[in-house]
Amino acid sequence: QQRVAIAAALASEPDLLLMDEPFSQSDVYLKQELKGYLTSIVEQLGISLLFVTHSPEDALSLSDTIMVLHDGEIIESGSPTELYFNPKNQATAFLTGHCNFLKSNPFNLPLHQIGNDFLLRPDQLTIQTSASENCLKAKVVKVEFNGFYEGFYLKVDGLDELLYTTLSTSVLNPKVREIVWLRLKN
Repeated sequence: QQRVAIAAALASEPDLLLMDEPFSQSDVYLKQELKGYLTSIVEQLGISLLFVTHSPEDALSLSDTIMVLHDGEIIESGSPTELYFNPKNQATAFLTGHCNFLKSNPFNLPLHQIGNDFLLRPDQLTIQTSASENCLKAKVVKVEFNGFYEGFYLKVDGLDELLYTTLSTSVLNPKVREIVWLRLKN
């Protein structure tokens, strides 16, 4: 049905295709198929696509430019990588994916700062089983199985905040209450 609706919208040869939550009723398989279909149609016809979404994955993977709206105002715009790694405000950081905000920088290495808080994305951290330079000792508090990856909530001594990171399911399998070491990826 969604492909038919897209084809009908393209019949009038528009310069701009507007879509509101185009994947909201799709399962994972159909969503991937529709993303590929939309990308190829937009490229073949040379048209622009403007879509509204609440999904960070959709916005980051399909967009050349993202505009972040908050309370009806554009608060930030930029490329997906700019907004993900260097957002100007916390609202954008949260809207573009999971994030850890820290009151201090325990790694003593450069971290992106928003106001007085340091932003640390889950993919900036790696878990290892032994200490090395610039590592933090952490205790696994919670593990979430998500298929091909697991999410880990970790308590680091001296930090009030829990840190969240992910690992491929096939890499390590730390358990709740296990002590691990967190390293900031280069």
